[in-house]
Amino acid sequence: MARTAGELSAAGAVDVVPLLPGERAELIDLLASLDDPDWDRPTECPAWNVKGVALHVLGDDLSLLARQRDAMVPSVLTEPSQPAWDGAPVGPLDRFNERWVLAATFLSPTLIVELLRLTGEWTHAWYATVDPNTTGEVVLLVGPDPAPYWMIAAREYLERWVHHLQIRRALQLDAGPLGGHPYAPMAAA
Repeated sequence: MARTAGELSAAGAVDVVPLLPGERAELIDLLASLDDPDWDRPTECPAWNVKGVALHVLGDDLSLLARQRDAMVPSVLTEPSQPAWDGAPVGPLDRFNERWVLAATFLSPTLIVELLRLTGEWTHAWYATVDPNTTGEVVLLVGPDPAPYWMIAAREYLERWVHHLQIRRALQLDAGPLGGHPYAPMAAA
């Protein structure tokens, strides 16, 4: 049975903000250690190699800073739906992500790492200063209602963890510091 954002809020907030810098530092260390062929390795995301997944994470950071911190209209809202892609409908969010990754492929691995370091610091600073109980945007995993920022930050942490793990798998590495489960680091905190 799905729960609403209100029901999850009543169950108690989960503070992932202290975990964000550690996960990002691990990702930065990993990406900084890659050689050129590693960036081209395919991932579980059929359309993206390691570089594409890293660019997606960067795009997520920039998008959330613009729409959450800076109160800009989310660009995804201006994306039209597209016809089916490999049998699955391509909605505005999918189209937005694909366009971002394609447009950003010119970035060098060095620049991607540097930008991920900066956007990681900026997103952490944002989530550390915003009132975690203030209502922000919708968390689609939970439901259609705007969610409190602690839940929004938890969604971002989970997404970062998943993409970080996808990169590690593409490189044939174990879960390492991620612990193999998105909530393992939270239990240790």
